[in-house]
Amino acid sequence: MKKHSSFLSAPWAVAVACTVILGIGGPSVARADVERIREKALELQQKLNKEAFEVLVRAKKPSMQRVYKDFDFLLKKNKVDEVASKEGQDPHAKELRLFLIRSIVEANVATYVDGLRDFEQSSTVNQDNEELNFLEVMKRLAVTPDRAEALLVRAFGAPEVDLGDWAAWAVARSP
Repeated sequence: MKKHSSFLSAPWAVAVACTVILGIGGPSVARADVERIREKALELQQKLNKEAFEVLVRAKKPSMQRVYKDFDFLLKKNKVDEVASKEGQDPHAKELRLFLIRSIVEANVATYVDGLRDFEQSSTVNQDNEELNFLEVMKRLAVTPDRAEALLVRAFGAPEVDLGDWAAWAVARSP
């Protein structure tokens, strides 16, 4: 009688099955995991940049909390630990680890940041009998040629903000 051998009866097949099921792998699998984390971290950063632009320049309702919620799977201690374990082999792993830690903290305060941005959008300052919302004040400060006027505007409610060239660029492109 011919004996049927199953796929899992061979020792190598059992090892392969355990590796796949448990997610255990050699350096290439671990490196691939860190690369996947890096790709998702880059995607998170791009979404955060887009959200910040939309809120600050186009006055869109803030929703950073939603962006962080979409990447909740990435913002876990085990992902930070996984990246930290590769710091010896990967020269950019430390940057990635620090980004993940910062993002975890920012995700936990995103509700408050959204509230602050919402307040900034709805707050107004009266300058020369003209009501300006907070974002308009920041835009004017960025492009005003008169330093004394900028100081006066700041004195009447706008915080010290150094927006530099980015603000001038944003003002030129705002609707």
